[in-house]
Amino acid sequence: NMNYVSRLGVKPRQRSAGFMMGDHKSPDTGTGIEFALHRPYVRGDDVRCLDWNVYGRSERLYIKKFEETTELRGVICLDVSGSMAFRGDPQGRWPGKFEFGCRLAAALSYVLLNQGDAVSLVLFGRGVREMLPLSSNPAQITRILSVLLQARADEPQPGKEDPAMAGVLHELADRFRKREIFFIISDLMEETEGLMQVLGHLRHGRHEALLLHTLDPVELDFPFRGWLRLESLEAAGQRHLLESGGFRKAYLEALEEYLAEVRRMSLMYGMDHLVCRTDRPWREVLFDALAGRRDGRGA
Repeated sequence: NMNYVSRLGVKPRQRSAGFMMGDHKSPDTGTGIEFALHRPYVRGDDVRCLDWNVYGRSERLYIKKFEETTELRGVICLDVSGSMAFRGDPQGRWPGKFEFGCRLAAALSYVLLNQGDAVSLVLFGRGVREMLPLSSNPAQITRILSVLLQARADEPQPGKEDPAMAGVLHELADRFRKREIFFIISDLMEETEGLMQVLGHLRHGRHEALLLHTLDPVELDFPFRGWLRLESLEAAGQRHLLESGGFRKAYLEALEEYLAEVRRMSLMYGMDHLVCRTDRPWREVLFDALAGRRDGRGA
């Protein structure tokens, strides 16, 4: 429902310092549209900036200065690693993690482009699979949707887990250098140490980030009973048989500890973190994420 999405918006937490004009305030004054201050005219100033109304009242020459506005640059990073292919409900009552992530990526792209900002879409898994250049052209949404419609999660590799995603995110943090906002849509199957280093790297580059931690309700609630056979979605042929009764408590405690640690690291580096249950309507999840940034209280 794009009518609903079009009413949402994204704002940077800090004033932008980009190089293209847009709707977001910069720390500098320049040629924006919102008045900032007057200052006395000095030789060499652009006479087009003279305030003739002030001159008419005081016969003194003053220059009008305006708040510079810049374009927000959103980098939407969608995890396409094998674990994102998980879907806990084969009856289709809710989407799988990958499908849900694609919906969030499409909606975020529309929100940013609708407010005149630049968007890049990055698909990453074992490496950077696809990266669209930043663009604020309305046609960018067509390119993004085309990529998402053709995208698939990585197929399992024989006996080999996917490499840590931290390396790919470090690479992306180095590629973008204009204080972008990174929207990372992922199940974050990553060691906390590696994730913390990524957040520190983004912070050092003066980027902002919103972690959209996409998880299936089966992963969050672990509703299983009896014996289970677990099969890796990354290392083909890797299977484990276990009894759920003794495992469930330990699993839920470890998950709660992990989510708390990710939340703590995000707060420490000034980033936002939101757990996105795939059985919730994606519109509600998107609203929670953007409303949290707007109110300055985190996602």
